[in-house]
Amino acid sequence: MNVRVEPSQDLRNAVLRQGPGTPVKLHADDFEVEEFESTRRSATVFAIDLSLSMAMRSNLVPAKKMCSPHVTHSLEVPTRFVAVVGFGETAQELKIEDVPALTIDYAYGTNLQHALASVVTSCATNEVSVRSWS
Repeated sequence: MNVRVEPSQDLRNAVLRQGPGTPVKLHADDFEVEEFESTRRSATVFAIDLSLSMAMRSNLVPAKKMCSPHVTHSLEVPTRFVAVVGFGETAQELKIEDVPALTIDYAYGTNLQHALASVVTSCATNEVSVRSWS
């Protein structure tokens, strides 16, 4: 259970109760405390580059290991939504079970922009808010 307090509303209540003038004296009845259930959801999204450069640098196998269901379930911070997005020329959301069988996309290009758009779409579909960072 979380609690929210609005100091500006508390002061407004005191002024309305006692009328204009200073000093404003706060009484217990002036405070409004709102209890609420947190609906914030967290998300973990693995975006795996499937371009040829991942194979040339031998990075695909370590990336697949990172996304394995075993690792996903052992995260210390519980997540309510986990997704995997594979991207090369285009991006697509993948099932976690399909990660071990991922292969390189031999089409030219690495479309990170499409991968990030897929992440946003996936989170929105699952009612998870997305915050941008820089």
